[in-house]
Amino acid sequence: MYHRIFLIVILFLIISCVSQKVAESDHSSSKLIPIPRSGQRDGDSEKGKKYLLEGDYLDSGIPLALMESMGMAPKMDDVLGRSGRNATMPPIFTATTSANGVEIIAPNCLICHGAFLDDKYIIGLGNYDFDGTMSTDFALKSMGFMVEKKYSKNSKEWESFEQFYKSTLALSGNTKTESVGANSADKITEVLLAHRKMPNMEWSDEPLLSINEFTAPADPPAWWLLKKKNAQFTTGIGRGDFARISTASSLLTMNDIDKVKEIDSKFTDIVAFIKSLDAPEYPDQIDQKLASKGGLIFNNTCSKCHGTYGSQETYPNFIVHHDIIKTDPSLAESYHKRKVFVDLYNDSWFGEGDHAAQIVPSFGYVAPPLDGVWATGPYLHNGSVPTIEGVLNSKQRPTYWKRSHSPKDYNYTSLGWKYEKQNEKIDKYTYDTTLKGYGNQGHYFGDNLSENERFAVIEYLKTL
Repeated sequence: MYHRIFLIVILFLIISCVSQKVAESDHSSSKLIPIPRSGQRDGDSEKGKKYLLEGDYLDSGIPLALMESMGMAPKMDDVLGRSGRNATMPPIFTATTSANGVEIIAPNCLICHGAFLDDKYIIGLGNYDFDGTMSTDFALKSMGFMVEKKYSKNSKEWESFEQFYKSTLALSGNTKTESVGANSADKITEVLLAHRKMPNMEWSDEPLLSINEFTAPADPPAWWLLKKKNAQFTTGIGRGDFARISTASSLLTMNDIDKVKEIDSKFTDIVAFIKSLDAPEYPDQIDQKLASKGGLIFNNTCSKCHGTYGSQETYPNFIVHHDIIKTDPSLAESYHKRKVFVDLYNDSWFGEGDHAAQIVPSFGYVAPPLDGVWATGPYLHNGSVPTIEGVLNSKQRPTYWKRSHSPKDYNYTSLGWKYEKQNEKIDKYTYDTTLKGYGNQGHYFGDNLSENERFAVIEYLKTL
């Protein structure tokens, strides 16, 4: 039963990475499309860290007293340095108090943006164990029954639970992914925005827009890269004010526009904290001579898109057009096919005012900075390639594969996850690259390198 409750909460996947807003599509004839820089508000990183880990930006959830009475309140040794109730919470959960005074438990941004690697918990690393493969209707309705039975629908407890209940019920079945680790944040934003009445964003039990059946998967980009980037997300759709973009996380539980504005004023601090994060250092031995050789190869073949590193770093902020990158186009194309959603976002409060955010669809994907890339497997925008070695040699990419889900089973040689090749999709842990949106094609640039050159580049990437 606890596993089902966990799945309910996991669908809370609206994190700062979920929101976005629209302007005009980029139809540039160039194949490397520059992303312009946008002005950003200043914030306090220390305040941002506290608000991220203990704040009430999601102020509806399951009553904590109910979870404790059933022996289902999650507990774990502290890895974040939190205090009080949160000192024993797993990193992805926050115990907070709702507006009417009820203590609740809700997931926080780390549901998608934090993970263990070996014995270390890394804030900002994509959650490779995110499970969006199951419908949670039954578990959610069971939880609703328990809250109503214990407290009644006239209680403060139900009031503090109700919006979480309605929102997650709307998400269930509409945001399912085909494998564990695939993230449906883009679709979650679409579904929740479809249930909001404009201009004040009151909740509607019925969607006000038709909802696309297809859910395109994504792999959350590492947070520590944001300081270099002019747009958020792998598609580069998140333009404008980053704090405003992230504020869309409140779509899950907010009751009115005033709550969104309150959160918006605090997310400037969260963005400041995210920008203060540094990439984790590679923990094993590095062949410096081989890495130096790899650096020369990288600078001659990869730096035009991914930038240079060292004492004089550069990063060009390009979207690479489909005609060049050739990776699965489904995620980027979904925004062109759902113009009504893009327009709704852009015409809402999120896209207005001095600190507006925009969804700007493109026909490609961002060539990301590669700081800490060794730790961020699996790879490509949809997580379809388990190792860097596979990114640099397309012949090594498995069609069906199942990776280890132990944080100790990381491959420090090929850089990425240890995995098993399979002949077909066996269960939800199998990544099936034949499915729409899950393709592992494209990024063939490393195929022209010799085996020795690839190993040299991999050794160099360990230094970033």
